[in-house]
Amino acid sequence: MSTPVLAGSTFTLRELRVEDAPSLMAMLTTEEVSRFISPPPTTVEGFERFIIWAQRERQSVADIFATHGESYFRAVERQVLLEQIGPRHLVVATGGGTFADPQNRAAINGDGVSVWLDVPLERLIGRVPADRRRPLAADRAGFERLYHQRRAGYEQAHVRLDAGRASVDALVEQLVDWLAH
Repeated sequence: MSTPVLAGSTFTLRELRVEDAPSLMAMLTTEEVSRFISPPPTTVEGFERFIIWAQRERQSVADIFATHGESYFRAVERQVLLEQIGPRHLVVATGGGTFADPQNRAAINGDGVSVWLDVPLERLIGRVPADRRRPLAADRAGFERLYHQRRAGYEQAHVRLDAGRASVDALVEQLVDWLAH
C-alpha cells in the first residue's frame, strides 16, 4: 500500500524516494534541524540507505519495539549493518546496542576500524530523551544498568576516545592521529 500524496499551493507531502537523499542531506544536517533529531546520516549515500530502510520498515524505532520487540529490532539492525560492511571507505555510525551485540561487533571489528566514543553516563542521560523514542532509555534506572553492561563490549573497539572532555575537533584529531600510525 502506498502513502497518499497531499498537495497544497506551496508544498507536496509524499513518501520518501531515494532521489530525495541530496535534498534531505542539505536540509537535515543544518545545525538548526539536527540538534532536534537523532544524528542524521552524514552523506547522500547514508540518506539513501536510511530511505531504503524506512521504506522497508515503515515504523519508527519505538514502534518497532512496541510491535515486534527488541529481538526483531536487533535482527533488522544486524541485517542493515551487514549491508554496510561491503563498501570501502565508509563510516558506519551505530547506536549503542549495535556494537554491544557480539555478532555485530565481530563483523565491524573484522572489516574495519571500530571507534568507541566514550561518553559519561550523565552526559548521555542529558542527550537521550526519556520520551520512548529510544525505548531502552525510557526507564532511567534500566538505562544506567544497560550503560554499565555494554561497556565490556565497547572496550573491544579498536580505538577508545574520551568524549567526555574533548571537543569534537580534538576527537577528530586524535582519531586521525591513530589512523595515521
